[in-house]
Amino acid sequence: MARFPRVYKVLQNKYYIDELYLWIINNIMGGIAKVLYWFDIFVVDGIINGIAFITRGSAKTLRRTSTGQLQTYAMVFFFAVVVIFMVFAFGEGQLTSLNPLATLGGVK
Repeated sequence: MARFPRVYKVLQNKYYIDELYLWIINNIMGGIAKVLYWFDIFVVDGIINGIAFITRGSAKTLRRTSTGQLQTYAMVFFFAVVVIFMVFAFGEGQLTSLNPLATLGGVK
């Protein structure tokens, strides 16, 4: 003991493994936890809240179409048929220009 006090202290403290583990947990893992917490709050919750906002907004808009009046349902159906007809009749060239695969020569 008296001959090698530094060696004795290292051995007595078990090579400072416990202190190393404690430092790793407090500093490195704590930093990782803070980053993951920020990601959860701002990214994951942001996506979830954004989807909920869009769903609520579209539900408020679509609620107006559920009036129970046959005239409203017929009008929505008529406009949908007109839009589908216009896409098939006039949109062939325009739709392929919007398709990213068509510009690569994949889908025509």
